[in-house]
Amino acid sequence: MALQEDIKHYIESPTRKKCTSDDPEDIRRFDNSIQFIPIEKRPQIKNIEDRIIKIPSGNIKIRIYTPDDKEIFPLFIYFHGGGFIMGSIETHDVNCRTIANTAKCKVVSVEYRLAPENPFPDGLTDCYETVKWAYDNAKELSIDRKNITVGGDSSGGNLAAAVSTMSRDNKCPIIAKQVLMYPVIEYSRKYLKSPYKSFEENKDYGPTSEGMDRYWRYYIQNNSEKNNPYASLMSSKNFRGLPKTFIITGQYDALRDEGELYGKKLKDSGVEATVKRYDGVIHGFLSFFKDINQTKDAYKRVASFINEK
Repeated sequence: MALQEDIKHYIESPTRKKCTSDDPEDIRRFDNSIQFIPIEKRPQIKNIEDRIIKIPSGNIKIRIYTPDDKEIFPLFIYFHGGGFIMGSIETHDVNCRTIANTAKCKVVSVEYRLAPENPFPDGLTDCYETVKWAYDNAKELSIDRKNITVGGDSSGGNLAAAVSTMSRDNKCPIIAKQVLMYPVIEYSRKYLKSPYKSFEENKDYGPTSEGMDRYWRYYIQNNSEKNNPYASLMSSKNFRGLPKTFIITGQYDALRDEGELYGKKLKDSGVEATVKRYDGVIHGFLSFFKDINQTKDAYKRVASFINEK
């Protein structure tokens, strides 16, 4: 199948901008300039609350989305993407509004610490401890602690999978499900030839090998951690006992094959896992192409998955 027409126009546009700087602050400014949508154009939702919570690693900001007046909600804890170095609860605000409204669940979006100022495992620690905080405060949050889903897009998908693995290993908190949206799964650098065909096939659409090299270089600053299974998920020797999983991949995404292989690893280990590849789309399509049929279908499937018993 060819590229979705809207995406083809975006790829071929002469005005399409790319950030060539290697400076994290330049990258973040560029990211903010293309991601923010005016408040009045965002999906309306019953209530949004920004809070600062105290967890063992410090005080971090979260945003809580409540879609209606229901007494008890399923909970989706969202970790934003951005290559571990950019993104925020603001850049992914529309994603979280859409999930909350479509699934009729409560969403908690996490402003975890970013690399390179805070390399692995700092951001992951924030994500894991926020899940523990939500689990411990289920009554106050009006959530069903037996129906907690963690999820995220791209590097946020990596963090969600790592949080699920940590929770399994520590036997706390109990995570029912995970949603991994075109996730970053395996450590990669420019000098390492990728074992995945999708990296070569989709090099013109991104993420590029140069971009992934930069993200991993900033996130994993201690070379001894490059095979840590909480960072490079494919390095794990045990995929058993992980939560029920839904993985979304895109046909023209360089990260397609590693996400799909991770799903196979889970299924081969007895985990109930579903992988849905969307044809005609690129990495980040859920954020950048909100009105195409593939995005609408993906959010409906995520909503159904969250509410499955």
